[in-house]
Amino acid sequence: MKFIFLFLTFAILVYNVKAQTAAGLIRLQAANRLCRQQNGIDRSLINRARQGEFIDNNPKFDCYVGCLLQQLGLTYDDGSLDVNTAVNMVPLTSPSHDQIVNAMSTCGNQRGNDKCSTAHLLYSCMHQNNIPVQALG
Repeated sequence: MKFIFLFLTFAILVYNVKAQTAAGLIRLQAANRLCRQQNGIDRSLINRARQGEFIDNNPKFDCYVGCLLQQLGLTYDDGSLDVNTAVNMVPLTSPSHDQIVNAMSTCGNQRGNDKCSTAHLLYSCMHQNNIPVQALG
């Protein structure tokens, strides 16, 4: 089974919950584009993460993740996860609801020295908690 990491899980959850309107989808795409450009991330790296590869030792990728989470309103100013907001975005009908919520609760206390290192710790924790790939619809 392939696994996906935090930013993709959240992006997909936001897509499922909020982006069912054209405006919501545009917001999600704009956040992805902005964060990719700001951090110099190639789409191939994102595709590797989507396929379940654990991306490690890549500070640009960590900053991309932090940026995306911030743009989607899932973090506080210090880059730490806003667990309540994130949990409320998980559709109750999701077959992985409990697993995702438990992982968010477990990983929500991760803090690094800056937003990028915090994003990496969140990413690592979610990956270790085996968050399953969600369908994009």
